[in-house]
Amino acid sequence: MKTISRSFTILGSALVSALFCGSSALAGTLLVDNDMVECPDAGFTSIQTAVDAAASGDVIQVCPGTYDEQVEITKPLSLVGVGRDGNKAVVVQPSNMVANTDFGGFDTAAAILVRDTSDVSIKNIILDGINNGVGCEQPPLGTDPYLDGIFYQNSSGEIASVVVRNILTPQGCAQSFAIDFESDTETQLTVRDSSVHDYDQVGILANGSGVNLHAIRNMITGLGPSDDRLFAQTGIQIGLGGKGSLEDNNVINHIFAPCVSPSECENNATGIRAFLTTEDVKIVRNVVGKSQVGIFVLLASGVRVLENRVLDTDVFDGIAVIGDNNAVKGNMITNSDESGVFVQGASNTIQDNTINEAPVGFLVTAGNNFSGNRLFNILVTKEVFVAGAPSPDRPDFTGRAVMARPVLRNMHR
Repeated sequence: MKTISRSFTILGSALVSALFCGSSALAGTLLVDNDMVECPDAGFTSIQTAVDAAASGDVIQVCPGTYDEQVEITKPLSLVGVGRDGNKAVVVQPSNMVANTDFGGFDTAAAILVRDTSDVSIKNIILDGINNGVGCEQPPLGTDPYLDGIFYQNSSGEIASVVVRNILTPQGCAQSFAIDFESDTETQLTVRDSSVHDYDQVGILANGSGVNLHAIRNMITGLGPSDDRLFAQTGIQIGLGGKGSLEDNNVINHIFAPCVSPSECENNATGIRAFLTTEDVKIVRNVVGKSQVGIFVLLASGVRVLENRVLDTDVFDGIAVIGDNNAVKGNMITNSDESGVFVQGASNTIQDNTINEAPVGFLVTAGNNFSGNRLFNILVTKEVFVAGAPSPDRPDFTGRAVMARPVLRNMHR
């Protein structure tokens, strides 16, 4: 039971439909129906007009239909899709999107923009960017914006039971993110029980010293190999000083087609990445499959990679760590093309992991701590290298320092 402002109670989605579809809405709740068919007593036919009319803390119930609009939210409220007698879902599907915010000097077109506010909840809605119309002429050569599905900009709240799909540009030509969470002030966003697929660059991105992301039980699906994509994909990233926890997510199918061998790969796709952060980040019980690095801790410390299952890693490693004082414990890693665990740094703890089927179990620099690991069907248990120096046993391996996994230019805006 959830108590809403203006002193009334919502008892569940079934009762919500009965109360608000076909009857007058109670105070504190605004009802939207694009065609006035499912909910003929709705007070609004567009989501944005309801948002503009809402007071802080209101609930906006959206009836089934397809809503061709970009939505901007700048006040605390809840946006909830409501079913009606088994009818179709609520689909926000804007056409020919235009820039509606600027972040870090980059014009950005967000389908749903949550800006400079708190406690905004988005639930049970499909966000479909299939008709976004964003082209390939981004600055400095052109004026096209960058593209986001749902963008929480300096804002907090929750995204639950949503679908975000088709956040795509021609040939993946522009930086675009399905769910984008960026802030330099303290904000928290929970993303749970949602499906994210068909996006150009990152499924869920959390960047900035103020972000605290909790991503729980989501399904994040990349596009897989495609020769005409310009950017390598990442399923989930916490970066640039962000913190948070990634728990029980399924992250699959992140492959950058031009990356076919370690010596030729300038950029690669990653399932989960913690990048340039010294805050507490937990990556726990996720399933990460079919990527070029499964879980990548890059230029970070204090990251805990615990009890994940990483499988079928092409070209590189199941788990890669570049940084100091991180922990990789209790993970199961199978079928990695290069190593089960790659470590470049010092004072990292690699403990109680199970690795099955890889040319090298551990590809590491000196000064790290190993205990209780179990290795099966491994050609070389451990290979120690000096960063940037060739290996006497493997002349093709040059101690690939940071730039080979992956190029930094595609990490953030």
